[in-house]
Amino acid sequence: IEIEFKLMIDHVAPNYTARIWNDLNQNGILDVGEPGIIGATIGYRYDLPDGTIWIEIDETNANGLYTIPLPEPSNGKLSIIFPSGYVSTFRDQGFDEARDSDFQRGLTRITDHSIQNLDNPAMLDLGIHLE
Repeated sequence: IEIEFKLMIDHVAPNYTARIWNDLNQNGILDVGEPGIIGATIGYRYDLPDGTIWIEIDETNANGLYTIPLPEPSNGKLSIIFPSGYVSTFRDQGFDEARDSDFQRGLTRITDHSIQNLDNPAMLDLGIHLE
């Protein structure tokens, strides 16, 4: 007797954690003692293969951390609204990807930043400082 069966495995999407911090000395690097930014608004948008649009809104916690949920392996868009009066700091300073800022300098918000299958979530950290 030959039995044919199909197995369906639901993909459990990972969550990636990134940080927004107050770059007090404006050097583009997360230094000891530089605090996280609380309450920055994070928006995610994914256009899923089945045509569904998946949107989620989040805020940074007391340590400036935010979680990027991926509903399934997909590309998406990330938007960040900073607290009033802040701008982004220098990008890609130093040699440690986990401690540098990853966005263009001088922005007051980030709109529709492309997320491409996150192999390295540290590439979405952001240093900001008072303008």
